[in-house]
Order: sequence, then C-alpha cells, then structure tokens
Amino acid sequence: SNCSKRMSERKLKGVVFGASGAIGNALVRELLGSDKWATVAVVTRRPLDNWDTLPGKEKLQQDVVGSLDEIQTLPAEKYHHWDAVFNCLGSRVGTGKENFRKVDLQYFVDSANLAKRSGVNLFSMVSSQSANAKSMFYYLKIKGQAEEEVRQVGVNNLSIYRPGLLLERNRDFRLGEVIGSWIPFLNKIKVSEVAAAMRVDAERKATLSGAVDLYTNAEIKTLSTQH
Repeated sequence: SNCSKRMSERKLKGVVFGASGAIGNALVRELLGSDKWATVAVVTRRPLDNWDTLPGKEKLQQDVVGSLDEIQTLPAEKYHHWDAVFNCLGSRVGTGKENFRKVDLQYFVDSANLAKRSGVNLFSMVSSQSANAKSMFYYLKIKGQAEEEVRQVGVNNLSIYRPGLLLERNRDFRLGEVIGSWIPFLNKIKVSEVAAAMRVDAERKATLSGAVDLYTNAEIKTLSTQH
C-alpha cells in the first residue's frame, strides 16, 4: 500500500553551506518544507536570523564554526553517509581577489572533500553561467576552476548548477551580478527556481550512483518545475 511504501522510504539528510546567501536561504526553506528530508544542517559562522519561525524548523541543525577554514578538519563521522552536501557559497563584492578565491574555489573543494571522506552520496554546487577555467574574467575563471577541481574529488554523484543572472536577490550582492550587468547574454533566473531544482535533483539522486550533471540556466528552470 501507499502507506507502507511511505513508511519504508528513508528520509534524507542534507548539509548546506552558504545558507545566509540568497540561494542557500531559499534551499534551506525548500528542504525544510519537503517531507522527504529528516535533517537539514547548515554550516555557518553565526546562528541564522529568524529560522525559529520557519515551517519544518524542528528539522534544522545549526552547526556553527569559527571560520569556514574549519571545513577541512570537520570529522567524517559528523555527516557520515548523509545524502547530500550543497554548496551555495559566493563572495560579496569588494572583498578582494584573495578572499574571492578562498570562498569560491577553496571552500568548494574543501566541502567536496568533506562529502567524499564522509561517504555522502551527492555533492551539489552553484557555479555560474559561462564558468570557464580559461576565461579572461577572474570571476568566471575561478568558477570554472572550482568545477574542475570538484570533479576530480570523485564524490559518488555530482550536480553543478550554472544559473544566469539571479533575480529577486534581496539578501546580498555579488561580484557576478556586477559582471552580469555588462555581459548582455546572461540569462535571467529566479533564486527560488535554483533552490527548487537543487532539491528535486537531490531527491532523485538519493538512490543513484555515478551520476554527474551540469545544469544550464534553461535546464535549471525545467528541473525546478518537476517533483
């Protein structure tokens, strides 16, 4: 029966990096709102505002770290055999190249390594449209390098999202948006669409192995409408 099928369906556990940013915030809400997820951990430097008012807040686990440099040393037992690590981190404008490289490259590689050593089934990351390790634009170059290095980590399943210019972003402001304002061919997408796509994809991949997907802006939009 449907009832016994639901009972036997294992609930999922996910870890979110970048939960204070626009996409990460929307993703946490998506996961908390889905009955397929039992636990949603957010790794953050300070407890998040207003989470105690969210539907599904009892599933939220706030893992506060002094610095995201600590991702490298988080023990494998912490998220042992969880279902997904989601990385939605991104630097804010004006923090300098060194910080940008640390957040948008190093922390992505570090969190992918955390997923690998913890036996997590999926690493899911937000990149950018036109990400290319050979790009002359520093922003797109670093994004491309992050994709390449994360691929080499070899997590069981990998999903890379390349959204265009994010609309309705009211939480923060990133370098990519500044570039987007003078790269005319960037497609537009809603933050909520990226978050929904990430949830749908992770639920599908819960029982998969060896899947590597790169989602374009258009593919993210399509995926976000599926359940």
